[in-house]
Amino acid sequence: MMRARRTTGRSGSWFVPALAIALFCSAASAATFGLSPLRVDLSGAAPTAVLTLTNGGDTPVTLQIQARSWRQVNGQDEQAPTTDFIVNPAAVTVPPGGEQIVRIALRTAPDRTTERAYRLVVREVPVPEPGAAPGSLGLRMALAMDIPAYVAPVSTDGVPRPSFTLERSPEGAIQVRISNQGERHLRLTEFAITQGTRTLVEQNVFVVLPGVVRHLLLPSNTLTAGEPFKIRAQSNVGPLEATLEAVPRR
Repeated sequence: MMRARRTTGRSGSWFVPALAIALFCSAASAATFGLSPLRVDLSGAAPTAVLTLTNGGDTPVTLQIQARSWRQVNGQDEQAPTTDFIVNPAAVTVPPGGEQIVRIALRTAPDRTTERAYRLVVREVPVPEPGAAPGSLGLRMALAMDIPAYVAPVSTDGVPRPSFTLERSPEGAIQVRISNQGERHLRLTEFAITQGTRTLVEQNVFVVLPGVVRHLLLPSNTLTAGEPFKIRAQSNVGPLEATLEAVPRR
């Protein structure tokens, strides 16, 4: 269960876990909403899923749910509206201490060979504080979180196919090229790039979608010429290790 929590006040603070984003800030109340599961896997044989939204706060919370397509272009995540899913209901009000079920259904056929990726976005609808002026939301805080949704291809043979290469960027910086030429997404956790005893890059979660290349820049002020780099990660294809032998010449 992923939870997003806000504690409000003129000098209030808020806590949001990974993938939750604070959108507005607010006056005196507290609210928590949770979402499970933390990812959705669909296929032609299993085209539906259920999300459970909970409210651990002391006031009702109204939430909107939207499916968005997910691509990675030039190493950056891009989302766009999509009609590939039916979301029912698309907006809910969850009472304090209550929960609400939302059903997700695939309305388009899966691709024959390549997995498709989406994000399911749950966004709190801000409401005016009691006594606020008409048309004003006061300093209300609203939260949003999103989770991945993957649609498996018709073919069951596809897998992620990761590869790691050391190269220079067009600007001359040293970077690691992470390629996934497989038919399924690559999900790296506990991902680290080291040189000697130094950890240069750490990522809790790093996703590379099918057919995508992403790059990670290495901090040039800590590199030692000629010393190999090591990559270690857990992944959805098992533990991964790679050694990249040398910094490429200009």
